Amino acid sequence: MSDSNPNRSELKWVVPLPVPCPKCGNESMEIAARLKDRDELPCEACGARIDLTSKEWRTYINEMLDAFDNIGPTYRKL
Repeated sequence: MSDSNPNRSELKWVVPLPVPCPKCGNESMEIAARLKDRDELPCEACGARIDLTSKEWRTYINEMLDAFDNIGPTYRKL
């Protein structure tokens, strides 16, 4: 039996992360891996532009993607 299941999705491509709108407070959801190359995201509720270029956002996104990469081998063994 194999130690990993190649049919398992990479978690970062299937798990959405909440992205709070600074204008209305609504949390828009976006797939984690898609956030890496985005500079902004429109709010699903009010349409405002959510800026993802700050150091805090970049750090959060990168740390979440690293966490998904780190847990991936364990997930694929399930």
